[in-house]
Amino acid sequence: MKNKNILFIILVVVSAVILVSILILLVPYYYYRYSEPVIEETFTQEESRIIAEQHIKESYPYRELKGDNLVQIGESVHDCNSCYSFKYRMEVNSQRVPGEREFAEIEVFIEKGRITETEFSEGLIINNIICTEEQRNVEACITLYEPVCGYDSQGNKISTYSNSCFACLDPDVEFYRLGEC
Repeated sequence: MKNKNILFIILVVVSAVILVSILILLVPYYYYRYSEPVIEETFTQEESRIIAEQHIKESYPYRELKGDNLVQIGESVHDCNSCYSFKYRMEVNSQRVPGEREFAEIEVFIEKGRITETEFSEGLIINNIICTEEQRNVEACITLYEPVCGYDSQGNKISTYSNSCFACLDPDVEFYRLGEC
């Protein structure tokens, strides 16, 4: 009886070792065979340039200040994979002299197809941007997050709004400034 128990225990241990060995060999095989490969997406300089230009054309200064004549004036390749920066010049409505046009520069930094930073030239957007009648009469605002700080006619801060559209819909807002309050 003792020999049968020992033989049974040996058989169980050997079976367990064989089963564990098979699992150790098969699990990696099935994992690598049937799992999705992780492929790091790369972007060419030209693809990144297109992303930068689209970003600029959708930006507040380009849309709201009637930007046009967008011209690339510089580009840089950075050390990381698919990292670039592009510098542009564009013509916009002046906020200093009504009815005049001025040039502004914008630099866009891109890493692996994503915008990581956008720098606008100094003085592109001056402090107070007065809400126009057109902005006050829109029927709906898009939910784009470009925060602005709304001010009343005496220059008192009212609140931070998710974008200029929502600020100008508030009848108490006379003008706004870019950024949160």
